[in-house]
Amino acid sequence: MSTKSSYAYLKTSQDVVFDERYIPEDLNDFEVLVKISACALTTNAESNELEFGDFENENGYKNLGADISGIVHRVGAAVKSLRAGDLVAGVIPISYQQSGCGQHVLFEEYDLVKVPENLNQLDVAACIGDCFRAYIGLFYCAKITREDTVLVLNGAKPCPALCAQLASHIGAKVLTTCSSPTEKTFLESFDASLVEGVIDLSCDKNIASVLYNEVMKKTDNLGADIVLDLDSQKKRKIKNGMLTVENIISCLTLHGRWVTCDDRLQLDPPDSQKLYGRCASLSFLHEQAWLMSKIAQGKYQHILQDALTKLKTNVIRPHAYVNVSFESLPQVIRQIRKENNVNKIVVSIP
Repeated sequence: MSTKSSYAYLKTSQDVVFDERYIPEDLNDFEVLVKISACALTTNAESNELEFGDFENENGYKNLGADISGIVHRVGAAVKSLRAGDLVAGVIPISYQQSGCGQHVLFEEYDLVKVPENLNQLDVAACIGDCFRAYIGLFYCAKITREDTVLVLNGAKPCPALCAQLASHIGAKVLTTCSSPTEKTFLESFDASLVEGVIDLSCDKNIASVLYNEVMKKTDNLGADIVLDLDSQKKRKIKNGMLTVENIISCLTLHGRWVTCDDRLQLDPPDSQKLYGRCASLSFLHEQAWLMSKIAQGKYQHILQDALTKLKTNVIRPHAYVNVSFESLPQVIRQIRKENNVNKIVVSIP
């Protein structure tokens, strides 16, 4: 016997298609079969295109969605920490080559954590992956302390917004940028103690000069201890231009730490000299490396459990998202491409 499940995949044309596959009835000793309740999808608000996995299945489709919440359906014989009926959440490693936007997903036991009671499954899916990235960026890449000043670029986006919330909770001083009046309004809706300065880069001025001057003004001409740059270069577009490597380095203080997700980042010799002159460091954030590393499994579970606890106690809150049904996903995606400022979609799966 096997379990038949439907999955949503992404074609190269950005069209969503459904496909079916069978999951074996007999699980390996440490496998956990999860009935998915919700799956979060991230879009690039500038192009309104879905972000997707790197692997293609046998039909040439891209896996869609990795941040999930659900209910344990079955467990392998050696699984000790979970049992059928438990509410769980996790991030699917790319090595699994499974689409999270589907009815069932096979996990290893230690890729999941239990969800505290009374948490909304949609909210959990919406923020679990972004929390994971935020924790790695702040605690392991940037080595944040409560005395630091943190500059979060594009702070109205889902993951940067969580970074700002976590950094403020630690006690750090948080500055952030926005690139539209809507983003500025969103950031100013936070408690005044959360974000101490919103730098508006949507003005009709030289954005590099605006950013540098505002950072220096708010740090007594010292610069930021940490710069979190969680968009790749192709997404780092601002209304009146693009922030360059030089612009970002100029905002760092002595021994500053720049954390980036830009896998195509290139440092020219003058940029390296500027980093060297500040004794500054550059760190790359790639959360999937953690998911595929056995040595990080315990840390991964601790991060997710702490994030869910903070979500339950309202220390952090999920970014605004659009909730859609699994069946209507293809039609909704086509409609969303015609709209703007949709960063997060959470799919409810029956």
